[in-house]
Amino acid sequence: MLIRSQNKDMLFDYQNAYIDRVGACLYFNPYSIDMTNSGICLGCYSTEEKALKVLDYISNAYAECQAKYGGMVEYKYLVFEMPQEEEI
Repeated sequence: MLIRSQNKDMLFDYQNAYIDRVGACLYFNPYSIDMTNSGICLGCYSTEEKALKVLDYISNAYAECQAKYGGMVEYKYLVFEMPQEEEI
């Protein structure tokens, strides 16, 4: 599964994501979801609850891909788009 960044200009293979409480994100929201060890922001949210909800969305999308396609390579070509703040 691929993840498309909130600002739509980057695509990444699904990997571990974490919530960065520092808020070093372009939008200056206190909670950003970054790719581990890269410092690349996938999306920024105003509250921890919203950021955690987005991580739930990502993990659910990944689980659905696994359930639908199993170990087949096709699931890697599905794209999860990071939601905007107002969509949470």
